[in-house]
Amino acid sequence: MLSHLVHPLFCLCAAISLSNISLTWGPDGHSSVGILAMTQLHEDARHELRSILGSLEPHTMVQACNWPDEVRKTDQWA
Repeated sequence: MLSHLVHPLFCLCAAISLSNISLTWGPDGHSSVGILAMTQLHEDARHELRSILGSLEPHTMVQACNWPDEVRKTDQWA
């Protein structure tokens, strides 16, 4: 039975990955993943991140996680 599912599943994955429609989460997804990832950091990594960002407050993490998308819209980073 499993062999009957492999081909359709492969075709579905190929169709999704080749489609022009991008199914992204945008800023909410980046923020969620960043905040979740921060909770998984070892203390040394958390300390290093704090030294880079200055704070690990949720607002700071949201800004840091979305910074690449914001900065690439500027002429300086085009």
